[in-house]
Amino acid sequence: MEIERPILFIILAIAAGLFFFFKSKRKMSAGFPSLKHLPESPLAKTIVVLKEFILPVGIGAGLVFLAAGFNFSSKEITRYGYGSDIVVVLDESGSMDMPFSKSAPEQKIGKIQAAKKLIRPFIKERKDRLALVIFGDVVIPVYPLSFNHEGFLRCFDAQTAPLGGTLIDIGIAQALNILEESPARTKIILLISDGGGRIEDEQFRLSSRMKEMGVRFYWLAVDHQVDFDGEGPVFMGKLIPNLNPATTKTIPIDDVQGLQHAFEEIDKLERSLISYKEKAERGNFFWLVCWILLTMSAAFFALESVHND
Repeated sequence: MEIERPILFIILAIAAGLFFFFKSKRKMSAGFPSLKHLPESPLAKTIVVLKEFILPVGIGAGLVFLAAGFNFSSKEITRYGYGSDIVVVLDESGSMDMPFSKSAPEQKIGKIQAAKKLIRPFIKERKDRLALVIFGDVVIPVYPLSFNHEGFLRCFDAQTAPLGGTLIDIGIAQALNILEESPARTKIILLISDGGGRIEDEQFRLSSRMKEMGVRFYWLAVDHQVDFDGEGPVFMGKLIPNLNPATTKTIPIDDVQGLQHAFEEIDKLERSLISYKEKAERGNFFWLVCWILLTMSAAFFALESVHND
């Protein structure tokens, strides 16, 4: 809180103190001793205390505060908007180390290398929590959900494609386990894979858990023929048709530019965490004091009327 006129506050506080001091002295010198022996009810005592002490002090303090310009000082607070918890599920089977089959000769870089390069601008401006799960013939949760994007990128950059097999279902199940305890408003699984692989939807309850948890699922199908009717790869036929189409998107990617556009599309579809600082509104102490005085006055007069009745 701030005091606009501190000198006036000190003077008025001293004056109010002297006023109540001399008032109490004057009361001590006058009175009717014969009435002191009359019994008083608890309600009468309460009214006397309220009338003789609490209400005058409250009114006096309120007037002093108002005259001195008491008010609440503004302070800076941080507000948060939308946000996401994103688990990146990365395919590390050996085929991910090969270039896109339709890439131009000057763009013959491995698919996993392209993902390393293009995921940086995707998360650069985002303020979400990120986690990383890798899979091949084994599944490893590499990095837990964290706002530390540099730590995430270091782990992501360290990945190669040394594994065999494509255990997509266990990789997705591991991502769901991570998101299960997430308090985030939006939960996202971002799958980067070039294969169909094995999908045991019923065994791992993948589609049902995604629906229950409200998980948004994106498959960046790098260098993979996608059949949107679910008649093609095992992956599509066993999982995608069982998911909510409003929260599921499969993006077929033929080259590096396609992967870049996919990241840009997801960035537009999913709002990042918005955090901003602002100053809280400056509340004048006048209104607080007014309400205190009104409440005390109303209580006093109500009690006094009941007592008189």
